[in-house]
Amino acid sequence: MAEGLLFDTVGKILEVLASQIFHEIGLAYGVQDDISNLRDTVDTIQAVLLDAEDKHSRKDHAVTIWLRRLKDAVYAAEDLLDDFSTEFLRRKLMSGSRVTKEVLLFFSKYNQFAYALEMGRKIKAIRERLESIKNDRQFHLLQQPYERRVENTRRETHSFVHKEDIIGRDGDKNEIIDRLLDSSESEIESVAVIPIVGIGGLGKTAVAQLVYNDEDVKTHFNLRMWVCVSDIFDVTTIVEKMIRSATNRESEKLDLDQLQERLRGEIDGKRYLLVLDDVWNENRDKWLELEALLMNGVSGSKIVVTTRSERVARITSKLPFHALRGLPEDMSWSLFTRMAFEQGSEPKDSKLVQIGKDVVGKCAGVPLAIRTIGRLLYYNNTETYWLHFRDDELSKVPQEESDILPKLKLSYDHLPSPLKQCFAYCALFPKDYLIVKEQLVLLWMAQGFLGLSIDNQCPEDVGHEYFMSLLSRSFFQDAEYDEWGNIIRCKIHDLMHDLAESVAGTECAKVKLDARNVNERTHHISCVSGFDSSLEFPTALLRAKNLRTFLSTVYSSSDRQLNESYCNKIVSSFKCLRTLNLSNSEIETVPSLIGKLKHLRYFNLSHNADIKSLPDSVSRLLNLQTLDLSCCDDLVELPRDIGKMVSLRHLAIESCLSLTDMPNGLGQLTNLRTLPLFMVGRKTQLSQLNGLNKLRGSLRIENLGEKQNSRLANLEAKEGLQSLVLQWDANKTVIYIDDALLEGLKPHQNLKELTIIRFGGIRLSSWLSSVTNLTMIDISICIKCQYIPELDQLPSLKRLRLFKLSALEYISSSSPPSTTIFPSLEELRIFACPELKGWWRTDGSTTQTAEPPFSHPLQQTMMRTTNTAEPPFSKLKSLTIESIDDLETWPEEMMPNFPSIQNISIELCPKLISLPQRLNKATTLKTVGIYDCPNMAILPEGLQLQSLEIIQCPQLSERCGNNMAVDWPKIAHIPNIRIDNDLIQLGDAIN
Repeated sequence: MAEGLLFDTVGKILEVLASQIFHEIGLAYGVQDDISNLRDTVDTIQAVLLDAEDKHSRKDHAVTIWLRRLKDAVYAAEDLLDDFSTEFLRRKLMSGSRVTKEVLLFFSKYNQFAYALEMGRKIKAIRERLESIKNDRQFHLLQQPYERRVENTRRETHSFVHKEDIIGRDGDKNEIIDRLLDSSESEIESVAVIPIVGIGGLGKTAVAQLVYNDEDVKTHFNLRMWVCVSDIFDVTTIVEKMIRSATNRESEKLDLDQLQERLRGEIDGKRYLLVLDDVWNENRDKWLELEALLMNGVSGSKIVVTTRSERVARITSKLPFHALRGLPEDMSWSLFTRMAFEQGSEPKDSKLVQIGKDVVGKCAGVPLAIRTIGRLLYYNNTETYWLHFRDDELSKVPQEESDILPKLKLSYDHLPSPLKQCFAYCALFPKDYLIVKEQLVLLWMAQGFLGLSIDNQCPEDVGHEYFMSLLSRSFFQDAEYDEWGNIIRCKIHDLMHDLAESVAGTECAKVKLDARNVNERTHHISCVSGFDSSLEFPTALLRAKNLRTFLSTVYSSSDRQLNESYCNKIVSSFKCLRTLNLSNSEIETVPSLIGKLKHLRYFNLSHNADIKSLPDSVSRLLNLQTLDLSCCDDLVELPRDIGKMVSLRHLAIESCLSLTDMPNGLGQLTNLRTLPLFMVGRKTQLSQLNGLNKLRGSLRIENLGEKQNSRLANLEAKEGLQSLVLQWDANKTVIYIDDALLEGLKPHQNLKELTIIRFGGIRLSSWLSSVTNLTMIDISICIKCQYIPELDQLPSLKRLRLFKLSALEYISSSSPPSTTIFPSLEELRIFACPELKGWWRTDGSTTQTAEPPFSHPLQQTMMRTTNTAEPPFSKLKSLTIESIDDLETWPEEMMPNFPSIQNISIELCPKLISLPQRLNKATTLKTVGIYDCPNMAILPEGLQLQSLEIIQCPQLSERCGNNMAVDWPKIAHIPNIRIDNDLIQLGDAIN
């Protein structure tokens, strides 16, 4: 049982009993005294729970048995109270509907009286059950009524360790790199395998990542692949992952013979590096089966294997393995200092330093233990606490060097209860699973783990704080970020995963088809293997009669096919479900019984392409918070009574390609936080968005064009939106209507990304230049647009894309500014704008200049701002020139003004003959791509590039296509060259 879970669940029951809705229930049904008595009983139980859970964690068997009985009763009480609040909410909604015979019967005096009697009887019964358990114990428990809350961390956003912060592994990194670059080991094995061996938590993966991303390694190997293997050594899965890593895209479902052909095609003739991370397989035959598929690489190809097992190392390689040891004392102290002290520096308090060094000495140089214990002490940084931790807690932990789990358990023991249950729930995920942060928070919310904070934050924000707190304490790692700096994904270290499984016990179970590890005390399961609908439903699952989570974590849809019978069995058997994930399971219909799951909070049907509609009973799910229908390609409509789903907060419908309209009741869902798509249709007015002011993240409004008051969408009040797409229906565009529509769709100042597609007006609204937090603007296929407001002063704008603006003559209709323009712009793409004459419309002139259409705007910009403190485009990293029919030459004088340029792409410029010679002075330039430029014949000499790609440029292909070509000496030093889809050169330069 997950320690802390029961304390928090009991706390949540107390919150419910004290809530406004139960005050109303008490008055409506005359059960105030019953509710009050139950609250008193639960309150006295909570007072001793922290001591009971502490004794349970110390293996007090009698307390553990008592807690199990109590947990069953507490869950039953929670379900009962949820029943009452749901029924009360349903009756309130029905009282507002039209009066029918059914409604009159429902609200008859007899019906009300009978229900009140039943409610009172059930409340008394659950209170008596709890009282009996409370009094039936032969041990003393101390009252500890208060429990520390989750605090906002002082340096929360910076406390976790990035890869570049890895300490003390430079020697290991360099030694392995030397072996990778050394050709002599390939004389022993055609593809040399270098195992990295060490106990859990030492940082084997971190060292492999340092090696994998080293610039010398990147240059030396033509192809690099990373595969996380983990517990199950399945050759087909490993080959699929190799292909995915090599091509950076998902492969279609193939059998092993087809996969090995694909793999051979990827590695044939290339010197590759393959990292197989976290290998446990000790079956030599399985290894040999995989090894046989890896022999097509050229001599010098290498494989790095990370493992805890020396036996694995001996099976996979004839070469000596690299033994990873604990960090030396000085490096261990340096890491601890970063984790445990303010500003990451050693304090002046010599006593605290000495205690810290004593603690570090017991961590055996294991970085994971040092990090987690360091973070624990960081949040409790008094000498008294540190002494207590060193002398009373750490001293009792077994000190075997190979067993680090008990030390990690200490950090878990000191978590606040809400964090304990949130972390324990992660035991449902397979090892090495890439956890999506937003989804994890919604799963926590569905289970009621996210109580309201003192300042009444919404549960999503509370979940964010919980996540960040666990991340900062090193319970999560490998955080990935989006372009706005938000964390989107993470992983859990293997040892931390072991810890989660240990503390969750039978509460959480990862099940396969036989479901042998499920019992009556299991409340949360995840399916880690596919369903086989040809077999009978696994009856062992039915032992978990009070199941609250049914979660699928299998990636491949072909392994998750569910027939209607399976779905009906799941829905009919588990009435207490809070979370149901049937994503990617290839179901065509959703059981109508779904409406009976009145406790359901999270329902995921994403990636089921054949679902066309949902049963009407879905709208009975009054507690549903999250409905995920994303990538349901054939879904043509949403539930027509969606307005009744008053608890809905997240409606994920991105990539629902067949949706053409929104149901009328959508505007009633004023708690919505997520609505990625809004289709303006025959029945749908923009006014439905008016009250949805809690929306966050991304919103895409499609099919604009009908005349209506767009100000009623009230976008300016939606301060949580970060990305907005406005897309017109090309068949409905009318100039004056579109101009008015866009004017009324002004967003809030917080918006970061704006995309406008198929706008049919002449003038883009002036508000574009006033949304000062914009980092990206994309204006596409606006063929009548002639005027764009001033964008060059937007302080945060990093990406600007103008595509197919057929009537645009000037990018800005005003005179050039005297201040620095585009102070943050990093990426500029202007293409298919055939009438473009210049950047600014100066002196009212509309005379066509002699310069080519594309080059003149840039030249004009340079000339107007050469005297400013910072030149224009000083931060520009990526430049794309595309579909400029009249561009013949690129002016030499432009290149020195791109001091940060890294990537240049030139596409579909049929008259372009050459590039400026000054490109060879661009020291930051790494990549040049030239596509469909038939007259391009000359490349500058001395280009200092990492990559050159030439596609459909016949003259260049002839002059540069091989080492006998006339211009080959100009490019021979470039490491990576692709000409007409042929890999001419990869990796080392050919001199």
